[in-house]
Amino acid sequence: MLNKKMMDQILMNNMKFFGFVGVLPSEKENGQIFEIDLVLSISRIRACDTDLISQTIDYGEVYQRLEKIM
Repeated sequence: MLNKKMMDQILMNNMKFFGFVGVLPSEKENGQIFEIDLVLSISRIRACDTDLISQTIDYGEVYQRLEKIM
């Protein structure tokens, strides 16, 4: 189990993506909007102690990777 004392969380809510996923043929053909709430639980982020942006998580990159998956 994760040690909650040493974890940071980043919340990214209400992200909307258009994708072609589903069971029905119409879902795969027409696509649909998916709304995603994401919680990243990460071992202590160094930027919390150093305040250096180079030591944190790039929210834009997380969004782009998720968009690519969707």
